[in-house]
Amino acid sequence: MELYNVPWPSLRSEWAGREPYWSRAWASVSHPGLGVAVTRWQNEGSLPDPLWVAHWRGAEPQRAASLIKVGLVALLFLQAQRGELALEEKITCPWEGVVEGGPLALLGGGRSFSYRELAALSLSWSDNTAANLLLERLGLERVQDFMRRSLGTTSLQWRRYFMHSPLVEGENYLTPLDGVKLYLRLWQGDLLRGEYWQQFWSLLHSQQFREKLPALLPASLWSANKTGELDDGARHDLALFRGRRYTWIVAALSDQRRLAPGQIDQLWASLAWNLAAAWGELPEQAGAYWGAV
Repeated sequence: MELYNVPWPSLRSEWAGREPYWSRAWASVSHPGLGVAVTRWQNEGSLPDPLWVAHWRGAEPQRAASLIKVGLVALLFLQAQRGELALEEKITCPWEGVVEGGPLALLGGGRSFSYRELAALSLSWSDNTAANLLLERLGLERVQDFMRRSLGTTSLQWRRYFMHSPLVEGENYLTPLDGVKLYLRLWQGDLLRGEYWQQFWSLLHSQQFREKLPALLPASLWSANKTGELDDGARHDLALFRGRRYTWIVAALSDQRRLAPGQIDQLWASLAWNLAAAWGELPEQAGAYWGAV
């Protein structure tokens, strides 16, 4: 699948007759420190090749936070699909391996979990301890190589475990454009297949953190998202939405301190709502939403 980049303002020509939605979506992304990439295709027929992707600062690397857990779990499921491991196999979480962020930080060490359970905790609950256990099993270099070669995330830099110090191990980086590539490659169904494809996307569909891109959208619009946050500024969301006519992917990354976390969440929610409205995937009587940011 080839992607060709188009600048964000070029989306305006697609939204003839729906100018308010374009203006509000543009207002959601045109802040310093924000980067966005979007692609969309019709549900009927096969994916276009090449496929357009519109972006604003989409090629600028940002600290990845938990977005890269998507590639980690994808490799786990791929190895299970190949028979290289069993998802029901259990490993024990050592006390010294427990880090902040997620349910396992409350449960503590000494408990055993299956790889399937760790995958669910990593994606649906963004549990850092669970993700680190998977990363130890698969190997950081192998996961990074898989994401670069098989998923197309050539900008990826994965240097540290979750909650480990970037001053010691280095930082993890990803661009919004590569966020779109990551989701698109996994959605195509020629890497993960059958039950493994379904189980993988079910975990993202069961996401517990929906305060960003999906926040304002109706339950009838199918979504699968993965958030990523760092206490000192990063606040991301990567989501796939499937409506009546279209499927689309949005990678929304923010790494700045000028806007408060709640304001960023509101911007991302507004962006997703106005994209859906512009493409006719919301009830016609709904008016364009815009928060006081």
